[in-house]
Amino acid sequence: MKIKDLFQKSIRRNINGVIQAGQLDEESIYTELDEYVVTDELAGNLETFYSHYAAALSEPTSKMGVWISGFFGSGKSHLLKILSYLLSNCTVKGKRAVDFFRDKDINPELLSLILTAASVESDALLFNIDSKSATGSKNEKQKIVDVFLKVFNEHLGYSSMAWIAGIERHLEREGRYGEFKAAFAQNSGKSWEESRDYILLKQKDFFRAMQAIGYDEEASKTFLKGMKDTFEITSEDLAKLIAGYCRKRGKDYRLVFLVDEIGQYIGDNRELMLNLQTVVEDLGNYAQGRVWVIVTSQEKIDAVTKVRGEDFSKIQGRFSTRLNLSSANTDEVIKRRLLAKTEVAGQTLQLDYEVREQSLRNMLSFDGNTGALRSGYKSAADFVAGYPFVPYQFDLLQKVFDKIRIQGEAGKHLSRGERSLLNAFQEVALLLGEEDTGRLATFAQFYGTLESFLDTSVKSTIRKAKDKDGIAPFDLDVLRTLYMIKGIEGFPASLENITTLLLNSVDAIKNEIERQVSRALDKLIRHVLIQQNADQTYTFLSDEEQEINQEIKNTTLDQAKVLQDMTKVFFNEIYPQTRYRHASGRDFDFNRRFDSYTLGVAQHPLTLQLYSEPIPEMEAMLKATNGVLVVRLPEDGPNFSEPFEYAVKIAGYLNRKSSVNLTKTQERVIEQKRGEISEFEGIGREALKEASRRATFYIEGQSYTFNGEPAAQIDRAFEILVRNTFTKHHYIDHKIELKNAAQQIKEWATKGIQQRLDGTLPNQLALDEVMRYLEEQQGKYARPTMKAIVERFTGVPYGWTDWDLAGIVTILLYEGKVKLSYLGERFNTTHPEFVSRLTKTTEREKVVVELEVAIPTDVRKKLSGIMREYFGQQTLGDTYEEVAGVIRAKAEEQMQAPLREIQQRRRQESLEFPYPGSSDILHLERTVEALLSRKDDEQLIKELFDLEDQLDEWFDQLEDLKSFYLGKAIEHFDGAVKALRQRKTDLQSAVGNIELQTIKHEIETILRHKEPYKQISQLPILLQRLNDGLRQVLDEQRRTYMPELESIQSVVADMTEQYSADPEIESIIKQGQNNINQQIRQYRETDSITQLIAVPTLAKNALEQIKSQIQYTLQKRKPKPSAGDTPVKSKKVLSGLDLLTLALTAPVVEIENEEELNKVIEGLRNQLRQLMKDNILVLRR
Repeated sequence: MKIKDLFQKSIRRNINGVIQAGQLDEESIYTELDEYVVTDELAGNLETFYSHYAAALSEPTSKMGVWISGFFGSGKSHLLKILSYLLSNCTVKGKRAVDFFRDKDINPELLSLILTAASVESDALLFNIDSKSATGSKNEKQKIVDVFLKVFNEHLGYSSMAWIAGIERHLEREGRYGEFKAAFAQNSGKSWEESRDYILLKQKDFFRAMQAIGYDEEASKTFLKGMKDTFEITSEDLAKLIAGYCRKRGKDYRLVFLVDEIGQYIGDNRELMLNLQTVVEDLGNYAQGRVWVIVTSQEKIDAVTKVRGEDFSKIQGRFSTRLNLSSANTDEVIKRRLLAKTEVAGQTLQLDYEVREQSLRNMLSFDGNTGALRSGYKSAADFVAGYPFVPYQFDLLQKVFDKIRIQGEAGKHLSRGERSLLNAFQEVALLLGEEDTGRLATFAQFYGTLESFLDTSVKSTIRKAKDKDGIAPFDLDVLRTLYMIKGIEGFPASLENITTLLLNSVDAIKNEIERQVSRALDKLIRHVLIQQNADQTYTFLSDEEQEINQEIKNTTLDQAKVLQDMTKVFFNEIYPQTRYRHASGRDFDFNRRFDSYTLGVAQHPLTLQLYSEPIPEMEAMLKATNGVLVVRLPEDGPNFSEPFEYAVKIAGYLNRKSSVNLTKTQERVIEQKRGEISEFEGIGREALKEASRRATFYIEGQSYTFNGEPAAQIDRAFEILVRNTFTKHHYIDHKIELKNAAQQIKEWATKGIQQRLDGTLPNQLALDEVMRYLEEQQGKYARPTMKAIVERFTGVPYGWTDWDLAGIVTILLYEGKVKLSYLGERFNTTHPEFVSRLTKTTEREKVVVELEVAIPTDVRKKLSGIMREYFGQQTLGDTYEEVAGVIRAKAEEQMQAPLREIQQRRRQESLEFPYPGSSDILHLERTVEALLSRKDDEQLIKELFDLEDQLDEWFDQLEDLKSFYLGKAIEHFDGAVKALRQRKTDLQSAVGNIELQTIKHEIETILRHKEPYKQISQLPILLQRLNDGLRQVLDEQRRTYMPELESIQSVVADMTEQYSADPEIESIIKQGQNNINQQIRQYRETDSITQLIAVPTLAKNALEQIKSQIQYTLQKRKPKPSAGDTPVKSKKVLSGLDLLTLALTAPVVEIENEEELNKVIEGLRNQLRQLMKDNILVLRR
């Protein structure tokens, strides 16, 4: 039986697979209604819609929006058109739209709802919004409100131009529209409908018609211009307009706007989305269910509103009725409308399936990486319904349609919706019509249905492939298939999947087809028509991709970079350790080599050498010596080098490829290639890891194989390598724990390490080994550093750690076997940097480790005598280090410490009388410091012997200094200095007293003596004599001036008696008298000769001030002279002593600088200025 004879209806009949909103011829409408397939999914969606719509017939509602979503070709536009027929209940060839549904297999409840809705007077306005929209001068889309107004106006017979329709609506409201149209036709010779869109060219005819119905010319002009320039309508105005129209038509009238592809029209335009929201909201609010808006979109409403990044929650509320069409709906439509079989055909196909069921299941399968895509038939019924097509083709072809549309590879036909899945399946069915049953449609055959609407660039790539040498028709089928599935998410273009897509018969042998496909793929790769990806899938290449792939293919391979990349993958990911951790806790550094490439610097005794290229086993065994671990990858293992090579080629190409003057396609391809680098590296990484799992290891000429992950295998190999390389590693039987290594070394340095029961120490073999090495070096007169010890004993055959060696040296030092020096300076366990000097890499080469030498008997005997005589020390120690330590301690205790204390006291000396012995102190400090600065212990002892003759002198000087500075002598010295400073002025006043000046000279002589230690005892007696002499001079002076003071007191007493009746003057005298009495009291009590001499002068001044104030007070009481009189001033005679009295404000005034001098002069000036007010001053010597 031929395939064309299987179907109930001819597959050659005209099937309108693409439904367009504007396609309204009677034949098309009849076919659409007659052949419309109501699937289960469609029935559910129709029931959802009609239940809401029917409910609104009796109950007002603002939720009058319906959102129909579905992928491209899912039938949403067809459903929209069918709804328009049903809601308006149009009649086609004498049959009502609803009557077509009486014959369809739908449930009675749904049919009842459809009939109820059709019983109401309704108008359905079906339109594609993109077609109805007018594009502005800036390519801006028309607002939703304007498009709705345009459609509504056209429905009413008005102009599609809003402002002209505004004129018409105005005239109709006035009841003059019909009269106007008749007048216009009479004046212009053409109907108004023919001419209205050109009204600006027909203005005279318009004005005449307006005048004919009663408007004057000026008003007509103003009306036309106003409507044209200012016409504007808001969403609210439109809603009121339409709601008013519905009310006029009656309470049961319904108006439905059916808008196709609203989602595509809005796109990412926020303003259009907001405009749609407002229009639907206003129509809902004002019409209350009399107006419905039904729209289609390829996206669900929540996806559209959320993706835009704004809050359009209101619009979701208006479109509360949401219908979604899935791919299952499309499958069912195609099977029932196109592929429905005759009864005989169905029985035949069922028998064929039952015979081949298992083979078909095995054959029609995809690899494990393919997503949820139906492959084979679920049952015999599924086979009968879909034959000659395979279930996967329905889903996969839909994905291809979407991909072509989204990626912009389609021309104008697909973008306008002129192709559908139904068309595609019909065309392939026609191709197979003359074939016998048993043939299957291959996926490649669908390419012909796509080619007509593909961009030229895509078609030319495949057409040019036909001209390539050796390209056969089957090769082209593979190429076409790869194009169609390119970029389909969840469907990898693997060899198995491509083979499944090209199975052309129910009896096909898949293995044979797979071999054909494999040969075709190789051929296409050679011609650079496709590429093999890192994951062993294949990709169709466009012309630009082919060009770029050819350039990559011709790029010179940087083999060194390939080797470097593989090395980094192995040593950074597969075995990233840079050290092998032995069971003992010891970390072993090792060199890392991959073939001939060394990662880092080769400086360690162990080497991990990996060979990726085939080498003879014997050669591998020979190389596996002297600490080298050879890893030999299998020759028959996975090919890991090719992916790395291709990744390096791509990177090399991209590095030299200029980004200037590239097309957008080339930029996209190059960016894609950039991403392929990591893909190929990933494939190479996995292949290298798998090869490493099957590696063979060679150690000291022996081969080994292990199980498990590569890292675990290498660790086991390293364990064997260490055991065979570091044969003395076990000498360390008491290792240092890293977490508290420094603390453990400090404990060993101060307390030593406890012996075992057999009398040996822990790590005894290691201690002996290091001692033998030091003895060898001593025999060679070498001075080994800590660095040299570490380098020797961390290497083969020892393998000890740095910390282990620091511990060994510490134990030897504690046991007195070795001595340490740092940059020539001896140091021991007490040094604060002891641990860091032994362990820090930068410090080790500065530390010398030598065997300790015992002190000779004669040296010990001589040293004992010195230490006993001068330092009172009996015991010394056994080694040079111990003895030197005693010397340093005693020198510190008996010499340096007292000298520091002396220096501290010496800071308190005065400049005039400095303390004695400064040169001796400095000499002793420098000499002792020079002695103790000898870092070498033997050199220190030798230096002490050389200084033996000077020790007596040192200790004598130190004893004198201690007796002065640290005893009572310095207190007497300070007391004498203080006394001279305090009595300095009195001594100057008594400069003529020979005895006092002699005593002063004797004190100063002692204070200035270089070594006054023995004369200090004279100072107390001399100070007593000095004080006694000054007291005697003071008493004599007091007796001399006392009569003069008593005379002044007598004068003041007389003045008090004279003015006793005058309170004001008596107050002046009383104040002055108190001042004089104060001066006399000071005269009697003072111990200062200078102050005593100044008192008589101050008292005399006070007396004169009293007289002056009395005279001034009396003068003020005299009557003022007349204007012509000249006041007469009295003369006041002032002696030099008077001037001095006026200038001095205290008994003693010291002037040390110019500022203090100016202060005294200024005071004198003020006093004289005050006297000049009433007196003529006369100055006498």
